[in-house]
Amino acid sequence: MNNQEILQKAMRRARKNGYNKQMERRLAKENGIDITIEPGEGLVSSVEKYSIPTRLMVLSHDFAKAFWPGKRLIQVTDAYLDDINEIDGGTLHEWQFHLQQMVLEEDPIKYLKQFLSK
Repeated sequence: MNNQEILQKAMRRARKNGYNKQMERRLAKENGIDITIEPGEGLVSSVEKYSIPTRLMVLSHDFAKAFWPGKRLIQVTDAYLDDINEIDGGTLHEWQFHLQQMVLEEDPIKYLKQFLSK
């Protein structure tokens, strides 16, 4: 799977779980990107058409919450906590944990690939 295919599958999954055009508009506005998404236009095509950086979109809280929608909590080790001061009691929501992992990745799209079915 190439990055475009990964992104398309990831967007379908996120949209199925509540990621929507309003969230994308807010993300664009917060980052100074002026866009108008036409009725019926998909999120992936709007990313291409309006140059919303893919990295910016997949690293947004809204996208991560939709991609990993569960309420599952992840217990992290003390060594991990040394670098993260704002975590309460060493527990992260699954989306928070994976978002942090994606930030560290050179290519966050490749990180998403492992969570997509073939």
